[in-house]
This record gives sequence, structure tokens and C-alpha cells, in this order.
Amino acid sequence: GISVMFPLIWIPSYIYGRGTGGVSTSRALASIPMALPGILLTMVVFTADTDSYLWTFCAGTLGGPALPMIAAFLWFDSPPEDNKEAIRTGVKAS
Repeated sequence: GISVMFPLIWIPSYIYGRGTGGVSTSRALASIPMALPGILLTMVVFTADTDSYLWTFCAGTLGGPALPMIAAFLWFDSPPEDNKEAIRTGVKAS
């Protein structure tokens, strides 16, 4: 859910950018398709019969570690080149 997905996307950009724009274009573009599985599963959870296996599967997938961990590859994304000095300063300040 959002409590797991938000930290995996937002925290790396905060650490890297310290509020000065640590989000690269590839990170911003990757967040769009990465949000789709969560949106679709949430739609199913709110529309499917709660006694069905489909609802159980979708609710378990939303609450489990697999879906949010899709965003883990964003940790390998490089920040914008003009933000390297802000990253160094931010990491030293931590």
C-alpha cells in the first residue's frame, strides 16, 4: 500500500536531493507505470466480492512485500547531473 510504496519512491529522492530536485526524468517517468498495478489491485479490492479468492489474492498482494518492492530498482537511478553537489552536502549533513 501507500505506506510502503511512498517511502520506496520518495525517500531516495529526498536523500539524494535534500529538497533541491533529486528526482531524475527516468525516476519521474518510471513512477507512472509502477503505480498501475497498485491502482488496478485497489480497484479490484473495492469492487470484488470479499468472500472470493480474487479479493483475497488482491488484498494479500497489496499488503505484501512484492508489489512495493518493484520500486526498489529506483535506488540505482542516478540523480540529475546538476544536483551532485547538493547530494554531497545533504549526505554530509545527515
